[in-house]
Amino acid sequence: MLIVGADYIERVARDEPVRLKMVFNHAGAIIFPETQEHRDQKAAGISYEDNYAGNALAAMLARGRIEVRFHERFSPEQVSAILSQLLSQPVLRPLLLWERTYRGLVLSDSEFEKP
Repeated sequence: MLIVGADYIERVARDEPVRLKMVFNHAGAIIFPETQEHRDQKAAGISYEDNYAGNALAAMLARGRIEVRFHERFSPEQVSAILSQLLSQPVLRPLLLWERTYRGLVLSDSEFEKP
């Protein structure tokens, strides 16, 4: 699984105040500063595009919270499964206990355990 921007997560692990963005799907994640745009981030198999044209989701990351933006092609169950896979990666473990939301719903731990 591709993880771009792991150095930003290292700042989270050091308890530095951080506000980041993320573009992600089943292929991996791109993590970057909040001053950049989701649509400008691209990597092999990962592309967020305006108006749901891309194959990836957009998220905002702030201390203790991952807020995934709506994408018409992704159900809450799909988002849960993808995030579960991502957060199992060692570099992303500092985010493991953060609250995760999608479509205004909190994604519970039990949803993350579904296959």
